[in-house]
Amino acid sequence: MHSNSIRTHMAEDGIPEEARAAGSWSARDEHYREIVLAPLRDAMKYKPKMGTDKAVSLPDFISLYSSDPLYHWMGLDNELMYLAAKAGGGQTSIYRHLGDGMERLVRQIFIDEYQLTEEEVNWGYVITEDNGTQTHRTLDGRLDLSMIRSTEKAEILADWLNSVKEAQGTQFDLQGAVFEIRQGYKSQDSKRAKGDIVNGSHALNSAYQMFVMVMSMQIPNAVRSRYERSNICVMTGNLQDDGPLTSTYAFFRQVVGYDLAGFFERNSQVFRDQTHAILTSILEAK
Repeated sequence: MHSNSIRTHMAEDGIPEEARAAGSWSARDEHYREIVLAPLRDAMKYKPKMGTDKAVSLPDFISLYSSDPLYHWMGLDNELMYLAAKAGGGQTSIYRHLGDGMERLVRQIFIDEYQLTEEEVNWGYVITEDNGTQTHRTLDGRLDLSMIRSTEKAEILADWLNSVKEAQGTQFDLQGAVFEIRQGYKSQDSKRAKGDIVNGSHALNSAYQMFVMVMSMQIPNAVRSRYERSNICVMTGNLQDDGPLTSTYAFFRQVVGYDLAGFFERNSQVFRDQTHAILTSILEAK
């Protein structure tokens, strides 16, 4: 799917042009780190509900399960049972909040690199449900050629969109692309995929190609194939893939003009330390 003729932000020596302005990394990195970490910190507050309507602390759990005859007889009123529930739900919470952070980060990079407003980077549409009610659906990000103020960036994006058009066999010119941003997939969520396919159809009706942008490499082959059969492009966080149509990090480096992989590498220790603190908090019995 990769066309060698795509104009990119890469210099002849292979170094992204953005990397030459390394002196500006510090403040920007700090801003982007906080975008990623702010939602993740909420995972530290996670407590399981244990079948109730609100989060339950360890003492409340012991009281709740000790008063249940079956659970008491079976020994489920055990601190380890609470920790198991907290660990399982906490892991899900981490993935969910990581996804929130990735979505916000990508949108902010689009805003910064293309000088877009919050409104310009968003895209949505209205559908009428079977019961007659109207629902407004939104996607996580948009790049529209008519909104790109930089001539160079517009030309690079236009070249990339032409490559997308050729790869997809689209019979009309694309005005832009819209994105659903995911940290990764931990299940074959058929309901989510069905909604994405509807989104993709509406996007094409507006001359936008829809991409599912996966920040990690975690997506089941069956899910990816279903998207691609439905004319939705998928890019993943594969550093070994240099194609800007299929690799999230190649797309950012070559098309957007921002080295996203470099950002994560520079700040990896900060992220790892924060994740360790979150996991430690989740696994504490309290």
